[in-house]
Formats: sequence, C-alpha cells, structure tokens
Amino acid sequence: MKRVDGKLCISRYKEFKICKNLRFLFVFGILNLFLIGFVSATDIYNCAQLQSMALTGNHRLMNDINCNAVNFNSIGDNNNQFTANLDGRGYNIYGLHIDETISNYVGLIGYLSPGYTIENGVLGFNMTQGFQYVGSLTGYNEGII
Repeated sequence: MKRVDGKLCISRYKEFKICKNLRFLFVFGILNLFLIGFVSATDIYNCAQLQSMALTGNHRLMNDINCNAVNFNSIGDNNNQFTANLDGRGYNIYGLHIDETISNYVGLIGYLSPGYTIENGVLGFNMTQGFQYVGSLTGYNEGII
C-alpha cells in the first residue's frame, strides 16, 4: 500500500494498481458504523419481552404475540415518553388487556414521541381502559403510525 496524491493505492502487479480516495473511504466507514448501529434492534418474541420493552432504541416483533391472561401496563406516559421505533414486521399482538381506569396515556404505548414510529403490526382482540388519552395502540400519539 502506498499513498499517492491523497489516495490509497494497492499494487497487485506492476501494471495493475487500485487507488481509492482516502476521504471517500473515511466517510463510507463512518456511514457504515452509523447504519449498523441504527438497524440493530431488540427482538421481541413474547408478551413479557413486549412489556419490558425499553423506552428508547429500536424494537421488532419476531412472531405473533399472545398476551391473554396478562394484565399489561402501558409502556411510557407523558413524563416517560416512548422515544423508540417498533416494527411489527407483519405480526399480530392479540389478547392485550390494559386496565388503568384512573390513569392517563393508556395504550400499548402510552405516549409516542414526535419523530418515532410504530409500523407493520396489527392489534387484535384487545381491551383498553383508562381515564384520558386512551387507545389500543397509543394513548397519545405525536409520532408516526
């Protein structure tokens, strides 16, 4: 390897030389590190993992999730907003039972912050009860569904 005019050159044979712009390699490497970090996600397989989902990061469903016989608590509220992304990947969450009749911001996600998404999922056969800002998927939504 040899540096020639701001380029990294690798000589394989006397007649054949590969030269790459160092600036391009640096930017490409940083971009790859960013994308690898962005696309990593927490895999969710069951209702317990769904319930313990962090308020930050990226999450994705790995199969249909049955929450029958579980009294589910909303994830986040106006003081602890869900600043994460949830990709349902076409899977269903069913049997979700949320009974927080004296609470506000009640739903699978209590409060979805601006700029965050919930996508590609389906809720089926769910019951949600709350006081104000109540919904099956989100109690209060400023994000993208």
